[in-house]
Amino acid sequence: MAFLAILIVWTPAAQALIFSGTGNSPVTEKNSPVATNWPVGATDLANLNGRVGWWEGPPFGGGRMQFEYRGDTAAFNVALAKFAAINAPQLVLIVHGGAGACEFLGDSNDK
Repeated sequence: MAFLAILIVWTPAAQALIFSGTGNSPVTEKNSPVATNWPVGATDLANLNGRVGWWEGPPFGGGRMQFEYRGDTAAFNVALAKFAAINAPQLVLIVHGGAGACEFLGDSNDK
């Protein structure tokens, strides 16, 4: 038991940092907090008018940008076309029904 207590005391703290921003000001790989080597076409998707914010951080290994959007079916179809145009070895799309939520962009007054 004493060994476990010593181990816990001597374990270094892990550093984790999440960057986030709201709005749809243009973003590029060059002005992202972490260089992520975006594939060709990703910037076009990232900068759609319906973007309400972005975040980058450790929840998915760090260095990956996540973008949040709002819009109707027409806006989704535009985003889907931009997504399909990304030049990458593999693209994975997961669509969930209903309204989404993001804890980094949360506003309790905005549903």
